[in-house]
Amino acid sequence: MDYIQQHNLYQLIEVLTASLFYHQPEDPRGFLIDQLESILRLKQTGSQEGEIPNLFSPEDIDTLFDMFSKKMDTITAAQANTALQAIGIYADDPIGKALLTREEFNDLINTRIKNRNDSLFS
Repeated sequence: MDYIQQHNLYQLIEVLTASLFYHQPEDPRGFLIDQLESILRLKQTGSQEGEIPNLFSPEDIDTLFDMFSKKMDTITAAQANTALQAIGIYADDPIGKALLTREEFNDLINTRIKNRNDSLFS
């Protein structure tokens, strides 16, 4: 296992960068220090309070579904994987279904984001 994978550095940098672009703070360095200190506190306490936020609202996820569904009620697993990659969520495990409804897609995104964030604390 290489160093980056062993220490989940890719996921950490991805979360920090997304948070930085989302919030666009006046003091980016101070913001990043605060974020790292918050992650460290969460890791040390095991607390779910103050969990790393999901930067995607339900409306954002619905819009993403609509972009791929072409006004249909479902999207394919391949479309779901492409949508996940478009928002920076990469996973090795397969989706497990050929077609996903809007609700299943929403659950999938939230689960993958939670899994990615949890990996920061391992």
